[in-house]
Order: sequence, then structure tokens, then C-alpha cells
Amino acid sequence: MGLKETFRKACDDVKSTAKKVSDSVKNEYKKNQLTKELDDMYLMLGKIRFSELSEQKDSTEESEKIYAEICRLKTELSSFGSTEDKSVICEVCGKELPVDVVFCPFCGTEIKKEDTEN
Repeated sequence: MGLKETFRKACDDVKSTAKKVSDSVKNEYKKNQLTKELDDMYLMLGKIRFSELSEQKDSTEESEKIYAEICRLKTELSSFGSTEDKSVICEVCGKELPVDVVFCPFCGTEIKKEDTEN
């Protein structure tokens, strides 16, 4: 394999790895946004429901809408899969990482695929 082909392969490898990292970061960002929105909705529903109970009312239309939105957010969040209970330990720095990371965000070490099977 000539120098040109070797360089092209290295560039392709870098491009592929960069895409994996980018996709992983985008997914994690979206997942975090959904989780925050879900937490906000739970808080809002709790305040409304407390008010309803204080006034001895049944559920109002407002609390029903928030409940429906919480259900929608939970469904959307479940599409990201459940990787929260899975983790991998970085061999270099020893930090616990989500199973789907490509590189350790603490030390930059590439996390090999066989390392993620815990």
C-alpha cells in the first residue's frame, strides 16, 4: 500500500471516528434535554396536583395535559435505549463511563468495543 492510500485510509478512519463521536454527543445532548424537560413537567404537575388536592378538586384539564406530555416525553426518551445501568471503566484513568462512549471524556483514551461488554 502506497503512502497516498495509507494517508487516505487514515483520513477515512479519522472521519469515521469523528462521526461516531459527534453522533454520540448529539444523542446524549438530546437525551439530557428530554430528561430536563421531563423533570420540569413532573415539578409542574406536582405543583398543580397539590393545588388541586388543597382545593379538594379532581384532576383539571391542565393537569391532564401535563400528564399526557409526560407520557409523550417518556416514550421519546425510551427511544434512546436504556444504557444508564450499563457502564465501562476507562483502562487509563479509571473513570466510570456510559457504555456507548467512543473516547473517554476525562483522558481522551479510545474505548475499544470489547471493553464495553460489561
